[in-house]
Amino acid sequence: MNPRNHNDNERQLQERAEQAERAQHPASGDARLDQYRLVVRALARPLPAALPDDFPAQVMQRIRAREQRSAREDVIVTGLLLLLAALGLALAYPYLLDGVDQFRANVPMADALAAQVLGGVGQLPWQMLGIAGVGIGAALTLERWLSRPTSPTT
Repeated sequence: MNPRNHNDNERQLQERAEQAERAQHPASGDARLDQYRLVVRALARPLPAALPDDFPAQVMQRIRAREQRSAREDVIVTGLLLLLAALGLALAYPYLLDGVDQFRANVPMADALAAQVLGGVGQLPWQMLGIAGVGIGAALTLERWLSRPTSPTT
């Protein structure tokens, strides 16, 4: 097909679509004509209203809300992962002790090393370490809460 004929055919189809739309004829059954009628109808509609005056503030508010949700989700996921690790360690502890006993029986110097390591673990101030961990967690949470963005005043 000649490109010029194709352009003429398209132009005629567009003109027929404009005429059919102005006359408010029902759908023609010709898919190409009806597609052009949809385009003509869309172009005839008025443009949407202008953006509201506080549009940037609305966008920033949405972004802040999404960031806060993301931060909350990060805290929850981190807490769940720590809980999972602690539970895994608690479940594996009896098997680890059996492994240490087998290690001591099979390796000559392991007995002295295991006694030194296990003896040192028993002497740790576990209550103070627990209190320090809770304090650090509370300080980090408070710091995050205090540094959160505040909503702009309108």
